Amino acid sequence: MRKIVYQTDQNGKYVGPIELNESDISPLDGVWLIPGGCVEVEPPTVGENQYLVWNGQTWEIHEIPQEPEPASIPPTKDQLLIQLDAQYQYQFNELKLAWVAAQLDGNTALVNELQTEYQALKQEYQTEREAIING
Repeated sequence: MRKIVYQTDQNGKYVGPIELNESDISPLDGVWLIPGGCVEVEPPTVGENQYLVWNGQTWEIHEIPQEPEPASIPPTKDQLLIQLDAQYQYQFNELKLAWVAAQLDGNTALVNELQTEYQALKQEYQTEREAIING
C-alpha cells in the first residue's frame, strides 16, 4: 500500500512529491501519518516560469519574477569615432590605391576623378566626425 503526498517548504512553496508506504500508517488507528509540510491535495501543473504555493487550503500559482533586460549602454564618443574610422578607412585605402595605379598609368582623367571622389569622401567623413564630437 502506497500514498503520494506533496512536500512544501517553510513558506508553503512546493518542493516535490513524497511516496509513503505501509510504515507510514499508524498502527493504532490505521491512519496515514503525513509528514510535516506535506499536503494530500495534488498540485496542478504549472508553466516554465511559474511555481506553486500551498496557502493552507489550495495551491496558488505564482509567476517567477523575470530579471529585466539590462539597459544597453550607448557607445562613448571614442567608440563611435573608432567605428567611424573603421567604416571609412577601407574606402580611403581603396581610393588611394586606385589613384596610385591611375598615376602610374598616366591616366590624368581618372586621377582627377579619384581626387574629386577622395575630397568628397573626406568631407563626408569630417562632417560625420564633427557630428560625433559635437553631438
